[in-house]
Amino acid sequence: MMGSDGNNKSYPKWPSTRFSLALLGWIGFALVYAMRVNLSIAIVKMVEEPPLKHNRANEAENKLLNELSEECPMSDSGSVSLLPRGRSKAEEDNAISLGSLERYVWSEQQVSSIMGAFYYGYMIMQIPGGYLATVYGGKWVFSFGVAMASILTLLTPSAAAMGPHALWLVRFLMGLFEAVTFPSFTAMLGQWVPIFEKSMFSALSLSGGTFGNVVFQILMGYICSYDSIGGWPMGFYLIGSLGLLFVFYWNKHISSFPQDHPSIDPLELEFIQRNTQPVVPGGVAGGSSSSSGSSSSLPWRKVFSSTPMWAIICAHFGNTFLQYGLMTCLPQYLSHVLNFDISQNGLLCALPWAFCFMVTQLVSYITDKLREARVVTTTRIRRINGLIGALTPALFLVLTGYSGCNYVMAVFCLTLGLSFAGFTASAYNCNHLDLSPQHAGTLFGITNTFATMSGFLAPALASWLTSANPRDRVLWQQYFYITAAVDALGGTFYFLFASGELQNWSSQKGSSSYAKLKKRVETV
Repeated sequence: MMGSDGNNKSYPKWPSTRFSLALLGWIGFALVYAMRVNLSIAIVKMVEEPPLKHNRANEAENKLLNELSEECPMSDSGSVSLLPRGRSKAEEDNAISLGSLERYVWSEQQVSSIMGAFYYGYMIMQIPGGYLATVYGGKWVFSFGVAMASILTLLTPSAAAMGPHALWLVRFLMGLFEAVTFPSFTAMLGQWVPIFEKSMFSALSLSGGTFGNVVFQILMGYICSYDSIGGWPMGFYLIGSLGLLFVFYWNKHISSFPQDHPSIDPLELEFIQRNTQPVVPGGVAGGSSSSSGSSSSLPWRKVFSSTPMWAIICAHFGNTFLQYGLMTCLPQYLSHVLNFDISQNGLLCALPWAFCFMVTQLVSYITDKLREARVVTTTRIRRINGLIGALTPALFLVLTGYSGCNYVMAVFCLTLGLSFAGFTASAYNCNHLDLSPQHAGTLFGITNTFATMSGFLAPALASWLTSANPRDRVLWQQYFYITAAVDALGGTFYFLFASGELQNWSSQKGSSSYAKLKKRVETV
């Protein structure tokens, strides 16, 4: 699909400089998510399993509660095993002889607080991260965020040894610095990605987070199960080191704006500039700009009175409530309720995200092809994708609650449900680029600020509901029901009110750049 002027000549998606940007973004987000979720796996090995609440003053009541408790029975070996054990008895004895890592005695409330600390920091810097990237370019903002998160990841084992308060602080700071990565990269996509390639390139790069969930949860699970190679601290050292190596490569090969890239093909640059609305560094802050409208600042009042913007906020919050909750709590559910051992915990936690990653790529490709062929409008396909990506995972999460102690059915429902969450990558996740390409970073920061609240609300809800007995599947069932309802409501609101059209507050009203860009968007 070309622009309406008839002079646009397509430039291949691959090989291309913009594809290289998306690929490096994919790697970066894989590492960023690995730093975020590695604690979810490690915490199972770091902390002593929570004891059941016991009141000596009322033995009869305790006995009745135990009889009514819906705990899944353990196998003779003490845990469920879907795969052959990784170590023989001799290897287990050798691991013990080498010494096992100390387990910390922290309460359920302390663990829940630590798991949510990341998201408190993550919420604070969303909007500033998008604004800084819009003003100064996303390259250095993204790089700084990844670098600081990598350093803090390396410090995590030492912080844990100092106590829960030190670990809470490290996780809070990690969230603070990681917060700038998504808004800053979204701002870069607004400058690098042509109108009719937004779904594919956005889904490709941002799905690196899903891939990070897959690979590093598996890797972290196996590292945690082998104290002889360093145990759970080694996982943090590995991921932190990879993050720093990535930063060096990123700084050398990436530019914030296409016109600043030293080796971009002039034909690709012309193609990008013809099909995007460029913004020069400092433009938003009032710097000089040759592009009419690029110096306009974001009209905050109009943004927060925009129904399509609130549709993204609702969908973003609902979907992340489900995804963040499962990223944080799924390892505990598999370990405490379904009795999986730590090595298979990582594998099974990664399985749903692996299928989600594949669905994301397929749906984004089909979405852009449908838009390019004018089979469906951008607004309609965004709404359809958003509804499927919300209602289907919600339905299967409810079915997970009904699966009881059938761990095969539980894992199947979680995997199939989260697979459909991949539809949201071609819905609200890239919808900011539809509403206002040049303000996409700041818009993403706004919606992600609301969405990030779910990062500490979901674990807190799970901890509160299961505090009486973390092994009781009925208590977890209640958590699944509430999470499914939040996700479904957000997706329904998005379906009713989302828009794929360029908004009239996107550029200076009446400017030639706004008129030209809107005309190009309306042809897609």
